[in-house]
Amino acid sequence: GALFAKAHKGVVRPSVGLLNVGSEETKGPDHVRGAAAILKHVDFVGSYYGFVEGDDISKGTVDVIVCDGYAGNIALKTVEGMGRWTAGLFKSALTSDPLARFGTLFSIFALKRLKRKLDPRLYNGGVFLGLNGLCIKSHGGSDAVGFASATMRAIELAHHDYVQQVGDEINNLMSQVSALGEGMGEL
Repeated sequence: GALFAKAHKGVVRPSVGLLNVGSEETKGPDHVRGAAAILKHVDFVGSYYGFVEGDDISKGTVDVIVCDGYAGNIALKTVEGMGRWTAGLFKSALTSDPLARFGTLFSIFALKRLKRKLDPRLYNGGVFLGLNGLCIKSHGGSDAVGFASATMRAIELAHHDYVQQVGDEINNLMSQVSALGEGMGEL
Protein backbone atom coordinates (compact mmCIF):
# COMPACT_ATOMS: atom_id res chain seq x y z
CA GLY A 1 0.00 0.00 0.00
CA ALA A 2 2.79 2.42 0.85
CA LEU A 3 4.56 1.59 -2.41
CA PHE A 4 1.30 2.19 -4.30
CA ALA A 5 0.86 5.62 -2.67
CA LYS A 6 4.46 6.43 -3.51
CA ALA A 7 4.19 5.32 -7.16
CA HIS A 8 0.62 6.43 -7.88
CA LYS A 9 0.25 9.55 -5.73
CA GLY A 10 3.87 10.67 -5.43
CA VAL A 11 3.86 10.61 -1.62
CA VAL A 12 7.50 10.44 -0.46
CA ARG A 13 6.92 8.53 2.81
CA PRO A 14 3.25 7.50 3.01
CA SER A 15 1.61 7.18 6.41
CA VAL A 16 -0.01 3.78 6.96
CA GLY A 17 -2.85 2.98 9.34
CA LEU A 18 -4.53 -0.30 10.23
CA LEU A 19 -8.33 -0.29 10.06
CA ASN A 20 -9.69 -1.28 13.45
CA VAL A 21 -12.69 -0.81 15.75
CA GLY A 22 -10.83 1.74 17.86
CA SER A 23 -7.50 3.47 18.23
CA GLU A 24 -6.62 1.77 21.54
CA GLU A 25 -3.95 -0.94 21.35
CA THR A 26 -6.14 -3.46 23.19
CA LYS A 27 -9.00 -3.31 20.68
CA GLY A 28 -9.57 -5.40 17.58
CA PRO A 29 -9.02 -8.98 16.48
CA ASP A 30 -5.75 -10.80 17.13
CA HIS A 31 -4.53 -10.64 13.53
CA VAL A 32 -4.93 -6.83 13.45
CA ARG A 33 -3.16 -6.35 16.78
CA GLY A 34 -0.44 -8.76 15.56
CA ALA A 35 0.07 -6.73 12.39
CA ALA A 36 0.36 -3.59 14.52
CA ALA A 37 3.05 -5.22 16.67
CA ILE A 38 5.06 -6.01 13.55
CA LEU A 39 4.59 -2.61 11.87
CA LYS A 40 5.84 -0.82 15.00
CA HIS A 41 9.20 -2.57 14.71
CA VAL A 42 9.99 -2.80 10.99
CA ASP A 43 11.45 -0.28 8.59
CA PHE A 44 9.49 0.05 5.34
CA VAL A 45 8.87 2.66 2.65
CA GLY A 46 6.03 4.18 4.69
CA SER A 47 5.61 5.29 8.28
CA TYR A 48 3.29 3.42 10.63
CA TYR A 49 0.61 5.71 12.07
CA GLY A 50 -1.33 3.23 14.22
CA PHE A 51 -4.96 2.15 14.27
CA VAL A 52 -7.54 4.11 12.31
CA GLU A 53 -11.32 3.80 12.37
CA GLY A 54 -13.93 3.79 9.63
CA ASP A 55 -14.45 7.54 9.72
CA ASP A 56 -10.74 8.05 8.99
CA ILE A 57 -11.28 6.60 5.50
CA SER A 58 -12.74 9.85 4.20
CA LYS A 59 -10.86 12.21 6.54
CA GLY A 60 -7.45 11.62 4.99
CA THR A 61 -5.93 10.82 8.38
CA VAL A 62 -3.38 8.58 6.66
CA ASP A 63 -2.24 8.02 3.09
CA VAL A 64 -2.87 4.25 3.21
CA ILE A 65 -5.38 2.23 5.20
CA VAL A 66 -4.63 -1.49 5.48
CA CYS A 67 -7.19 -4.14 6.36
CA ASP A 68 -8.07 -7.72 5.55
CA GLY A 69 -10.31 -8.47 2.56
CA TYR A 70 -13.41 -9.06 4.68
CA ALA A 71 -13.28 -5.70 6.46
CA GLY A 72 -12.17 -3.96 3.26
CA ASN A 73 -15.10 -5.28 1.26
CA ILE A 74 -17.55 -4.16 3.95
CA ALA A 75 -15.93 -0.70 4.08
CA LEU A 76 -15.94 -0.37 0.28
CA LYS A 77 -19.58 -1.44 -0.10
CA THR A 78 -20.61 0.92 2.72
CA VAL A 79 -18.86 3.87 1.09
CA GLU A 80 -20.39 3.01 -2.31
CA GLY A 81 -23.86 2.77 -0.80
CA MET A 82 -23.49 6.03 1.11
CA GLY A 83 -22.28 7.73 -2.06
CA ARG A 84 -25.32 6.60 -4.05
CA TRP A 85 -27.66 7.55 -1.21
CA THR A 86 -26.09 10.99 -0.79
CA ALA A 87 -26.15 11.62 -4.55
CA GLY A 88 -29.86 10.76 -4.59
CA LEU A 89 -30.59 13.14 -1.72
CA PHE A 90 -28.54 15.87 -3.36
CA LYS A 91 -30.30 15.47 -6.71
CA SER A 92 -33.68 15.44 -5.01
CA ALA A 93 -32.88 18.63 -3.10
CA LEU A 94 -31.63 20.41 -6.23
CA THR A 95 -34.75 19.56 -8.21
CA SER A 96 -37.34 19.68 -5.40
CA ASP A 97 -39.08 22.89 -6.49
CA PRO A 98 -38.79 25.64 -9.11
CA LEU A 99 -36.64 27.87 -6.88
CA ALA A 100 -34.19 25.01 -6.21
CA ARG A 101 -33.97 24.22 -9.93
CA PHE A 102 -33.37 27.90 -10.70
CA GLY A 103 -30.60 28.09 -8.09
CA THR A 104 -29.01 24.94 -9.51
CA LEU A 105 -28.51 26.75 -12.83
CA PHE A 106 -26.09 29.16 -11.11
CA SER A 107 -23.92 26.35 -9.79
CA ILE A 108 -24.12 23.90 -12.70
CA PHE A 109 -20.42 24.16 -13.62
CA ALA A 110 -19.28 23.68 -10.02
CA LEU A 111 -21.64 20.72 -9.68
CA LYS A 112 -20.24 19.14 -12.86
CA ARG A 113 -16.66 19.52 -11.52
CA LEU A 114 -17.73 17.91 -8.25
CA LYS A 115 -19.43 15.06 -10.08
CA ARG A 116 -16.25 14.38 -12.12
CA LYS A 117 -14.09 14.43 -8.98
CA LEU A 118 -16.39 11.95 -7.20
CA ASP A 119 -16.84 9.62 -10.19
CA PRO A 120 -15.97 6.14 -8.83
CA ARG A 121 -15.10 4.92 -12.31
CA LEU A 122 -11.95 7.05 -12.16
CA TYR A 123 -10.73 5.11 -9.10
CA ASN A 124 -11.59 1.65 -10.43
CA GLY A 125 -9.31 -1.32 -9.92
CA GLY A 126 -7.66 -3.01 -6.96
CA VAL A 127 -3.99 -3.94 -7.26
CA PHE A 128 -3.12 -7.49 -6.23
CA LEU A 129 0.08 -7.74 -4.20
CA GLY A 130 2.56 -10.59 -3.99
CA LEU A 131 2.10 -11.87 -7.53
CA ASN A 132 4.93 -12.30 -9.97
CA GLY A 133 3.34 -9.75 -12.30
CA LEU A 134 0.97 -6.81 -12.36
CA CYS A 135 -2.71 -7.64 -11.84
CA ILE A 136 -5.50 -5.14 -11.31
CA LYS A 137 -8.98 -6.43 -10.48
CA SER A 138 -11.66 -4.24 -11.98
CA HIS A 139 -15.10 -3.85 -10.37
CA GLY A 140 -17.65 -6.30 -11.77
CA GLY A 141 -20.04 -3.48 -12.66
CA SER A 142 -17.37 -1.38 -14.36
CA ASP A 143 -17.98 0.27 -17.72
CA ALA A 144 -15.51 1.38 -20.40
CA VAL A 145 -14.44 4.48 -18.43
CA GLY A 146 -13.73 2.41 -15.31
CA PHE A 147 -11.88 -0.25 -17.26
CA ALA A 148 -9.79 2.42 -19.02
CA SER A 149 -8.96 3.96 -15.65
CA ALA A 150 -7.76 0.62 -14.30
CA THR A 151 -5.72 0.06 -17.46
CA MET A 152 -4.07 3.48 -17.14
CA ARG A 153 -3.21 2.67 -13.51
CA ALA A 154 -1.52 -0.55 -14.66
CA ILE A 155 0.52 1.36 -17.25
CA GLU A 156 1.54 3.95 -14.66
CA LEU A 157 2.61 1.28 -12.16
CA ALA A 158 4.56 -0.59 -14.83
CA HIS A 159 6.48 2.60 -15.60
CA HIS A 160 7.38 2.86 -11.89
CA ASP A 161 8.70 -0.75 -11.84
CA TYR A 162 6.05 -1.47 -9.22
CA VAL A 163 6.21 -5.28 -9.35
CA GLN A 164 9.96 -5.34 -8.68
CA GLN A 165 9.61 -2.77 -5.88
CA VAL A 166 6.84 -4.80 -4.21
CA GLY A 167 8.94 -7.98 -4.39
CA ASP A 168 11.95 -6.21 -2.92
CA GLU A 169 9.85 -4.66 -0.13
CA ILE A 170 8.18 -7.99 0.73
CA ASN A 171 11.63 -9.64 0.97
CA ASN A 172 12.86 -6.75 3.12
CA LEU A 173 9.89 -7.02 5.48
CA MET A 174 10.08 -10.81 5.70
CA SER A 175 13.74 -10.69 6.70
CA GLN A 176 12.95 -8.09 9.37
CA VAL A 177 9.99 -10.10 10.68
CA SER A 178 12.17 -13.22 10.84
CA ALA A 179 14.80 -11.30 12.80
CA LEU A 180 12.12 -9.88 15.11
CA GLY A 181 10.70 -13.34 15.70
CA GLU A 182 14.13 -14.68 16.67
CA GLY A 183 14.87 -11.69 18.91
CA MET A 184 11.48 -11.32 20.57
CA GLY A 185 9.93 -14.77 20.43
CA GLU A 186 6.62 -15.00 18.60
CA LEU A 187 4.96 -11.60 18.19
